[in-house]
Amino acid sequence: MSFDAPQKQPGGEIPRNEAALYTLGKRRSLSVAHSPLSLSNGLDWTEDGKTFYYIDSKADKVVAFDCDPETGKLSNERTVFDKKNNGVEAILDGMALDRRGNLWVALFHGSRYGQL
Repeated sequence: MSFDAPQKQPGGEIPRNEAALYTLGKRRSLSVAHSPLSLSNGLDWTEDGKTFYYIDSKADKVVAFDCDPETGKLSNERTVFDKKNNGVEAILDGMALDRRGNLWVALFHGSRYGQL
């Protein structure tokens, strides 16, 4: 089994909805945790591992999932930030949670970052 980055289309575009998030089980088995996705960028978990934050740069939003720390199972997907609804023109990129639980997101082509 191999995992390759999505291949760019003519003109340099990355295709939509051809990727997935996977979990690696205790016996080294892989399973799809969430799909379809396009361009994974930011991934982070709360300190207790019970909330998972994710950016698909092509979807233009930051989402959160409930996460079972033992199994990696994701549920209860919800939008935390939608760039179109907030007038953001840059591409949502990487992210990090600080010690206080604040979520920070880098903005590609925006030369800045912001706290959500």
